[in-house]
Amino acid sequence: MLSRCFRRAGRGIGPDMATEPADSRRTAWDALVRAQALVLPQVHRVLRGSHGLSLSEFIVLKCIGATGTATMTELQEQASLSAAGITRVVSGLVAQGMVSRTRGEQDLRLWHAQVTPAGRRRLSAASATLDQELGRLFGGQHNEDELAVAARVLQNLCNAVP
Repeated sequence: MLSRCFRRAGRGIGPDMATEPADSRRTAWDALVRAQALVLPQVHRVLRGSHGLSLSEFIVLKCIGATGTATMTELQEQASLSAAGITRVVSGLVAQGMVSRTRGEQDLRLWHAQVTPAGRRRLSAASATLDQELGRLFGGQHNEDELAVAARVLQNLCNAVP
């Protein structure tokens, strides 16, 4: 829906669009919103079609896989999902046999999630598919220096959020 808004408004996204600092910020914001609206659903479709994983499931599986085990609170923060969202996603991954969930040994109120061997295999395959899709999306349009700058800008934007 957001992508249609930007297309209908005829707002181009390009370096020649911004002349003032505020214009540059607005142009960057418009590009970020449009990219998010177009790219995330595409990645979701590719992961769902190829591996039966939603983008949220992939992100949560990747977060758990990176640390070996994670509490629901840690996953909520890392995946930027609500408590209810994490519960729903982890429950789905448990039902698929991708994740196991156990109570904490010292604090029985905490649930810990671990990736199962089947989850590791699916995560590995889905990561390879994601790499291919990112290669297609980024194509030869950007060199490594440009991608590094874009990554730093986006990371700084995330760091600015309290």
